[in-house]
Amino acid sequence: MKDRPLAFLALIIAAGALAHSLWLHQRADALADAALRRREAELVGKATQKVSEICQNMMEGGKFQPETFHPKTIEELFLPLKEVITQVAEVPEGVLPTDLK
Repeated sequence: MKDRPLAFLALIIAAGALAHSLWLHQRADALADAALRRREAELVGKATQKVSEICQNMMEGGKFQPETFHPKTIEELFLPLKEVITQVAEVPEGVLPTDLK
């Protein structure tokens, strides 16, 4: 008879723990996505200045405008570098590929 309240208390605690674990399991994806977004924003913020300097130095004719460069994602951060790499890979006019060796 004395053990009955203790058994009910254990049952309530177990049910509460089960409910909490189910709630946390449902929110795990949202928590992970939020953490990834925060980390991506931190990395983009740290690298923006360096990428801006590289693009200013490497792009011809002032094509890169640093005052309009405000990336939010990694894809937006590296988009101008695609143009820099394309410029480096282009062969100047009048030069044949066999002349480059």
